[in-house]
Amino acid sequence: MRTIEKTVFKFSELSNSAKETAANWFLQDPMFDPDYILEDAETIAGFLGITINQSTVKLMGGGTRQTPMIHYSVGDYRSYVAFSGYFHLNDINFDKLVAHAPQDSTLHEIADRMLKIKNKYTGEISGIITTGWRGTSTAADPELDSEDEDESLTDDDSESIIEAIADFSRWILSSLNAEFEYTQSEEYIAEMMEANNYEFDEDGRVI
Repeated sequence: MRTIEKTVFKFSELSNSAKETAANWFLQDPMFDPDYILEDAETIAGFLGITINQSTVKLMGGGTRQTPMIHYSVGDYRSYVAFSGYFHLNDINFDKLVAHAPQDSTLHEIADRMLKIKNKYTGEISGIITTGWRGTSTAADPELDSEDEDESLTDDDSESIIEAIADFSRWILSSLNAEFEYTQSEEYIAEMMEANNYEFDEDGRVI
């Protein structure tokens, strides 16, 4: 029997080349968990008068929970977000949106566009939201329900509503991509290495 002594390194103690090896190992199984982004998107959708369809997810403990049905892919040129549900412009709550996301001018602008259209009509504007081509895009079908027979939703306003909902979908995608890119960053990798007390040999191979 013989005893072999081995020097063990923390990630911060590795050479640059060894850190690269360790980072490549870590990124083989990236820790991308966007649940909080999707839950926030569902909350914001409510402020925009949008209700996203739900799916039932089984929990490890045996229970279930409801989660928004937001389909997505991030990390490459095929990135997309799509969801289905319905919208009702009379349910837009601009004040709550601003209180929830005070610095997000993109969301404010989306809500403002939708409100301006709503305020042009005495009737209520609503519709179904569906996932588009191969489930990788979001489509909407606005309709006006008005007691005034002479009032109808213009094609321009209908297209503007569709575009606003598509812009919200793109906002979700931007948030997901930003989180994904952060989980690939040197800062995040170093933070996770230290938090999980990973140890390596001098070449950056995990022990």
